[in-house]
Amino acid sequence: MKKFLRDLPNPVLTFKLYQLFIVSQKASTEENSKKILNYACCLLPKAYRDLLEVLLLFLKHISTLTDTNNNTGTKMNSDNLATVIAPNILYSKYKDHGKDESMLAIKAVKMLIEHPELSYIVPENIAEMLHLNEERDSSGEIIINTISHGKTITSNNISNPELLAFKDNSSDNIQKIENLESVQYDVAA
Repeated sequence: MKKFLRDLPNPVLTFKLYQLFIVSQKASTEENSKKILNYACCLLPKAYRDLLEVLLLFLKHISTLTDTNNNTGTKMNSDNLATVIAPNILYSKYKDHGKDESMLAIKAVKMLIEHPELSYIVPENIAEMLHLNEERDSSGEIIINTISHGKTITSNNISNPELLAFKDNSSDNIQKIENLESVQYDVAA
């Protein structure tokens, strides 16, 4: 499993979001750390989010099999699992990150293992925003409008979200985007 995770083109928690996952562990409270992790997981590409959800639920199950009192269970508690898995799913593009960042990465992965719901539950305020942007066309099909940097992104086919209509509000031009992966976005914006 570690080899599969390591051989992915990007780590599961992606190079772009690496610093966000690290910073999450510097938050003033555990609740704030959880919120940051939850938002960071929402920013992951869908395929990586799906993989992360399954991986975390599996690791959470493994961690529940730990029994250190009478040595009948596994030794793989959430600390040990995070230590083994973190270098394979959360690492920097640059190899010279310090030991402190490695420890913060392990801490972030441990929190995700202990709270796998952070990877798949959409925060309430984001869900409300999505709900407010829903419209229905004349056929009753849901249309989702998202306003970003003066441009409106409209998904006319929820069953195929990779096909988007993109309207530049400044010129009323409409472009079809064939693949969502081709859309450039700035996480910091």
